[in-house]
Amino acid sequence: MGNRRIRSDKKREIQPTLPIDVFSCIHRLHKITGLPIKTIGEEVCLRGLKDKRVISMLSVHFRRDIQLDNTVYIGHADQPPVARRFKGITKRISVRFHNQSYDNINALSYASDCTVARVCALLIDTCLTDADFVNEYVEEYLMKNIDAEQMKELRKLMKALNSTDEDEVISWGRLLSFVMDDAVAGMGKVKESVNEFLINRWDK
Repeated sequence: MGNRRIRSDKKREIQPTLPIDVFSCIHRLHKITGLPIKTIGEEVCLRGLKDKRVISMLSVHFRRDIQLDNTVYIGHADQPPVARRFKGITKRISVRFHNQSYDNINALSYASDCTVARVCALLIDTCLTDADFVNEYVEEYLMKNIDAEQMKELRKLMKALNSTDEDEVISWGRLLSFVMDDAVAGMGKVKESVNEFLINRWDK
């Protein structure tokens, strides 16, 4: 019998161990979007790899040079090492990547002189502890999953809410979380939940 061919598009698994608060953030995104945890983990990493602000934050650990897309980051041997583990309670998840994305994360691990799983965890942690990143992630998710009129109404609602209290900013993540919590029992899809909220809740 010949050797079985390995699919060129087969995904490769990484199992990052995350701080419990970061895992809770992923779990919350899972609850309000309905996406599997592994899918959210993958999407967060892919966005993070393309976000120069995120990579810049990670670059404080680069001990070797690395090129991501068209940007070269210079490493220095005296950069602080990546901690072997996060403090406190942690939770491991499974994330799967296509070869190109896996190779980019592997390059990060080489530059940071740590394991692939460790740098993947650091990438997710850096992304999900950045309020702007989470806000942009949720806004993009909404734009893909609700229609233009609903998005227009949500933007009006966001503007109205944020104009009433300058000390408390309502983010897209917080708004979507409220919408999903407020949806009628058994309604799990974002589009229908947003529609129900706009019809029955806003301005009532």
